[in-house]
Amino acid sequence: MLSRIHSFFLGIWERNQRFKPALIATWGIALAWFFVLVSGNLSWLLQKNNFSAALLAAGVTALVSVPWRLYNERFGRVELRRDAACFLFFLLLWRFLERLPGTGLSQYVLLVLIGLLPFCLGLLLFFCDSREGKAQLFGHFVVAGVKTILLSAVVNWMLGLCYTSVSLLLYPLGLPWILWISYLSFGVVGFQYFISCIPRADDSVSVPPLYTTLWKRVLLPCTMFLLLVVYQYLVRSLWQKSLPVGLMNPFGLFLLAVYALLYFSFWKGEPAWQKKALRWGALLLLPVLLGQFYGLYIRLSAYSLTSLRYLSLCCTGFGVCALVFGFFRWQPRKLYLLGSLLTVVLILTPLNLIDLPAWFQARRLDGALERNQLVQDGQLVSGRNVSPEDSKVIRSSFAYLSHDPGRWRYPNVERIRQQSGFLASLPRDAAPAARGTNLHYTAKRLNQIPVAGYSTASLERGFTIWEGKLQYGLPSQPEQTWDVSRQLQALMEQYPSGGTVPPEALEFQLDNRHKLVLLTLGGDRAGYQAQPGKQVSGRGYFLTK
Repeated sequence: MLSRIHSFFLGIWERNQRFKPALIATWGIALAWFFVLVSGNLSWLLQKNNFSAALLAAGVTALVSVPWRLYNERFGRVELRRDAACFLFFLLLWRFLERLPGTGLSQYVLLVLIGLLPFCLGLLLFFCDSREGKAQLFGHFVVAGVKTILLSAVVNWMLGLCYTSVSLLLYPLGLPWILWISYLSFGVVGFQYFISCIPRADDSVSVPPLYTTLWKRVLLPCTMFLLLVVYQYLVRSLWQKSLPVGLMNPFGLFLLAVYALLYFSFWKGEPAWQKKALRWGALLLLPVLLGQFYGLYIRLSAYSLTSLRYLSLCCTGFGVCALVFGFFRWQPRKLYLLGSLLTVVLILTPLNLIDLPAWFQARRLDGALERNQLVQDGQLVSGRNVSPEDSKVIRSSFAYLSHDPGRWRYPNVERIRQQSGFLASLPRDAAPAARGTNLHYTAKRLNQIPVAGYSTASLERGFTIWEGKLQYGLPSQPEQTWDVSRQLQALMEQYPSGGTVPPEALEFQLDNRHKLVLLTLGGDRAGYQAQPGKQVSGRGYFLTK
């Protein structure tokens, strides 16, 4: 048994001699990480510095070096200096990551790291395939991927068992060791096994009969059942003249993904059931495609472009290409390259998944502000007279752009961020039942309250305003009552949507000697209108001269 395990891993090691840069990079990351854990300098991993940038650059180099090697093999350019180019790429990328601003990984860097995986997989399939087409190439990699996951899970479980025994019986270890074990299992053992399954140009590939049987007996019947459900959903939506597209979109994308996997695995259509599945599958998915595009059109016209809708649109477009190629049973090699090029567009060009949706949302926000003339002399004015529809546009676009890393390009976003009471001045949605009738206000204070001219201030406490009247009594003094219904009514009229407001909006001058300074205030709209039996509550300070 031990000899078989030894020969198994020895075979992986020998086959991986083709990919020396990837081999060195993955093991180098594991060893460097291990020494950091032993030395206890965890800040090298948790903070942005030269060491963490080097590990990240090494991981990217390990991924990119695989299609680079396949490219050189395909054109007969296998040389040591071409492998050394990976080391130069590592140095340049390391230097670039060191110079990136910020203290952590930005959304752009994370987008590129995630997009590298489909990019490299597409190039891997493109260079491994031949001009005549290898019928079982994609199925070979699917089976290799499943084996990789199973092998990595077994190794991770065994190392986890060792970690548990050491932590419980000898010495307590921390979470960084668990992360290192996971990387060793999936990033080293799993990755090394997967690239060992990459065939050479003259190697034949095959898939086990179980793979074909699973498609014929399990995957296709389940997919047909899901297709029938989606068909019933479409018919019901047409009958009711409504289409809640948010529910259908993931199921439609899943059906397109299943068809694409079917086409990539059996594009030659041999035996006959595969040919029928490709032909009829493409025809049966046409209504689903129409529903997908119609749903995307509705969402885009109502809420403009977002990253998820942009990605969904690109995936649907790629699915259309797969349907056309599958119907005519063309070779999928061009689609592999198309997938890689599309990934490059989505992660590295100005049309990436972050900037292009943000540009559309910024145009939508600017249009709503210009229509209502809300920007005057570089400042925002009150939006009380804005229509509920434009109010919804402004809120949704700002909510999306406020988390965008490129929001500094759009001055109106910064204006709204700085002017705290603007969003609160917008009218509420046209359907208040969906949001309830409560209003909540928060004062934007910088950890200080205005106490000039007052001799005493209470500790922060809660206040209740019942039917528009505030009752409060100082120690050793009788309780007093103040009518604040006018202030509440003015607050609700000036800021009908609630939210963050300027500090002075929650400062109620009760009389010449008393002032109420609130931090928060909330309650039913009827409480702000001082209706009988209604109240609002808040927290703040009571000032006395």
